[in-house]
Amino acid sequence: MKEDKENPEEQSKTHERNYEERLISLFIAEYNILRKEIDLYHTQQDSIVNFVILIFTAMFGVLGASIAISTSTASKTAESLAFIFLLFPFIYTLLSFFYLDRTLRIIRIADYIHNNLRKKVYDTCGEYVWQWEIVCV
Repeated sequence: MKEDKENPEEQSKTHERNYEERLISLFIAEYNILRKEIDLYHTQQDSIVNFVILIFTAMFGVLGASIAISTSTASKTAESLAFIFLLFPFIYTLLSFFYLDRTLRIIRIADYIHNNLRKKVYDTCGEYVWQWEIVCV
């Protein structure tokens, strides 16, 4: 009678290999998702910078209008535009906090990839991966 089954030792090795492959696939999927999240935060930072530039340009537009109006006879209108300049520091501060928040999120994700995920992959497969900071000469 022929036995079609592998011996228990081979089954154990096959099961362990499959487990490691699935685990590494999970780590790679997690890495890809985290990288996409970092890319999203970079895009949001670019949008925040664009808003800052837009508001800065608007501030100079209002300043130009204020100067043009103050040289004319309607100086009351120029005084009413002056309060707008009090809003700009608050807007810039708010946008700065948004930018800082995105930066901290990026750093947190990068720290997790560097200090946790990379070590888990090394423990699983025995190879150092994601060593981007090591310069090969």
